[in-house]
Amino acid sequence: MSATEIGLANDALELLCRMGVPGYDPWADSDGFEFDHTAARNACRYFPARLRHVKGKEAGKPFVLEPWQHAVEANTFGWKDAEGLRRYRYVFLYVAKKNGKTAWNAGNVLMVLKEDGEQGAELYSAAASKDQAALLFQHAAGMVQQSPAVKEGTRTYGANGGSQQKAITYVDPATEIMSSYRCLAADADTVDGVSPHLIAADELHRHKSPELLSVLRKSMAARAQPLCFMFTTADYHRESVCNTEHEYAGKVRDGTIIAPRYLPVIYEASAEDDHNDPETWHRANPNMGVTVTEETLAEYCQEANEKPSELNDFLRLHLNVKTNALSSWVAAEAWDACTGAVTWDALPETLVGSPCTGGLDLSSRLDLSSFQLWFPESHTSLSWCWMPRENAVQAEKRDRVPYLAWERAGALTLTPGNSIDQSFIAEQIKAICTRFSPGIVGYDSWNADWMRLELEGAGVEMVMVIQGHKTLTEPTKDLQAWVVSGEYVHGGHPVQGWCSSNVMLRLDANANPIPDKKNSTGRIDGIAALLNAVAVANDAEPTESVYEGRGVITL
Repeated sequence: MSATEIGLANDALELLCRMGVPGYDPWADSDGFEFDHTAARNACRYFPARLRHVKGKEAGKPFVLEPWQHAVEANTFGWKDAEGLRRYRYVFLYVAKKNGKTAWNAGNVLMVLKEDGEQGAELYSAAASKDQAALLFQHAAGMVQQSPAVKEGTRTYGANGGSQQKAITYVDPATEIMSSYRCLAADADTVDGVSPHLIAADELHRHKSPELLSVLRKSMAARAQPLCFMFTTADYHRESVCNTEHEYAGKVRDGTIIAPRYLPVIYEASAEDDHNDPETWHRANPNMGVTVTEETLAEYCQEANEKPSELNDFLRLHLNVKTNALSSWVAAEAWDACTGAVTWDALPETLVGSPCTGGLDLSSRLDLSSFQLWFPESHTSLSWCWMPRENAVQAEKRDRVPYLAWERAGALTLTPGNSIDQSFIAEQIKAICTRFSPGIVGYDSWNADWMRLELEGAGVEMVMVIQGHKTLTEPTKDLQAWVVSGEYVHGGHPVQGWCSSNVMLRLDANANPIPDKKNSTGRIDGIAALLNAVAVANDAEPTESVYEGRGVITL
């Protein structure tokens, strides 16, 4: 079916409206409502007749809706109640990334602003952050600029950046009453005194709190035919406004909940589907072949199969499958392949004199501590680990790893007593630093005040590495990439290998990874210390002493 065939007969248009909303029949609970074919066609025709794309290879070309978009648009604007007002108040669109959500949402904003006939209308786009809110506004502002018919009667504010409120206003030439579209963000001040005629909520999975959307939705009551678009990709398994709305929409689609004013448009694969199968990709990507291609998804899929940490990302963002916020680190096979030509115990002699940085992760009083050296020119690490001697036997049973055998092999040092002896460790680190002269040592501040002062007193440059996404995401991605590509060398250090096997990554809303000590399957101190060393190496300049006088890295 051609995307331009919106002039098709009434029965064919109705069939399109049924087929374009998976699993949902808008006629099933339509008592008291009628489908206005002319209104449906007019809404669909507005896009290619008035709007132009503003980004990518289609920039400047008419905004031609695809058949599935026709179905959503026709249902949204074609159905009327007995008073001739819109049936649907809420439209929930659940579709994978890169299926044109934001541009389409922006087009709806402009159509309603200019063509809905609501006097003094207030339209708001609601996003999780100012940056996300700006994306939809940029599309809308660009569309206004490219269309004289849309631009007539409008004024755009804040399109060039700065602190000005981002807004588009329209003055009805017949009544001289102004309507407006404003762009709001959940990280801005609380919204008060609003009366929305339209809400365009973008990427619900990024909203950390339901507060903004809740306030806007409750404020719709004064309008005769308000409309709330909620466009999003899947979220992680967690309590969130996105998951709450997705669960509700699924029940409306399936008929468990009767909500005739709610349009549930859900394009998703299931966790049981084969993620390698292109048929699975199509279930979540109705714009396949237009804004997303099988070739691109095949590349993403291959990367996900090679990198365990990328699989959750592929499933959630490209197949619309909810996943855990935790993902695996690297495959054991990839880690083992990075042993290198020289064993861990012989590796130090080959690296004396090479530029390096250090990383320190101190445990609580009873567990593993680690110091790492990172040699960025060769992507090589050296590992030292310590544990209290009197806890080693009990720890072997608890962790099911051979701590005592590792000590006999020289891969682990057991410190005197039943709690970590920082003075013992400090003396060993001083000797290591004398031998290898790391330019700087990054450390986790947990339990490290005494150690920092002791090492600084010995002339070691210490910098605290904040343990968060802003600081550790890039080192995590870098090290992961070096492991997968085989560029990293660890010499087969057994304790470091065990730490690697335990790592689980915690992802933020943007799929940025950092190690999660709480939810990892065992001790990860060796990897945590190594990432501290990589972090300071990544932040270093080739010239001397940019670190002098600076204490905290906030990369």
